[in-house]
Amino acid sequence: MTGNYGSRRQAELAQRVLGYMDEHLLDPGDPLREQRLAEYLGVSRTPVRAALRLLEAHGVVRSVPHQGYVLERARGEVHSLTLALPPSPDEALYLAIVEDHVSGRLAKTVNQVDLLRRYSANAPAMRRVLTRMANEGLVERNPGQGWTFRTGLDTEEARIASYEYRSALEPQALLLPGFVIDMATLDALQTQHEQLLQPANTTSLPGPMLFRIDANFHETLVRASGNALFLQAIQSQNQQRRMLEYLGYTNRRRVTDWCQEHLSVIEALREGDRRLASRYLAHHLDHARHASTHLTG
Repeated sequence: MTGNYGSRRQAELAQRVLGYMDEHLLDPGDPLREQRLAEYLGVSRTPVRAALRLLEAHGVVRSVPHQGYVLERARGEVHSLTLALPPSPDEALYLAIVEDHVSGRLAKTVNQVDLLRRYSANAPAMRRVLTRMANEGLVERNPGQGWTFRTGLDTEEARIASYEYRSALEPQALLLPGFVIDMATLDALQTQHEQLLQPANTTSLPGPMLFRIDANFHETLVRASGNALFLQAIQSQNQQRRMLEYLGYTNRRRVTDWCQEHLSVIEALREGDRRLASRYLAHHLDHARHASTHLTG
């Protein structure tokens, strides 16, 4: 779901209302009482009303004259909905640094003083962002001063090698004897991808959120193989490609393509045809490898 409506606080409360709907097993047409929600969320009715307006803008609920709001979406859809929150100041700073690095506007090694001047940020915020990037494996602190961006898939040769490696592992993971995936997991993946195909989401969701959806799909499938070594390998690859993929998601046509390719894999798994799903996944990775040589396209 796109995050173009309302404030971050409003979106956060709306997300918690989604949790309430899921927890209480609400069905379409069930009422949403403002007072009950206010008690559940620990806030007054005014912010609850604002959260419900946001959910109405997304088509999750609808207002009924003289009755209030009722649930519009089916329970399965509500379970996997995620509201894109407006970026916090820290998130905006994080994204600006990532974009400048992958675009070549930042040197491989940087120091905090220069970063503070470049982004007009305060020192505590910069420390939080750099610590987060270090925890995610994107940068490492130098022994003396400064920070260095960790080497990732920043050459065409490295990206091709990564996809060759993943192509040898991921499709095979679906064929391992221990592979088990339940329908609830497939339902959640499918709903998330179908929502992503909505034009407003395909064109407006930020790169980090698209990356999380993409990476989660691949890690979920490999996790279902039951082989921890396969999963560790794919998680490592996702860690390395994180920053570069943010830039790749500027090609929104490709986002639509990979989303549809993911859905083909999901459908094959629904039918219990793991061999077909494996072939679809291999084709998807081959297409992604080709697209990775045209990141700014």
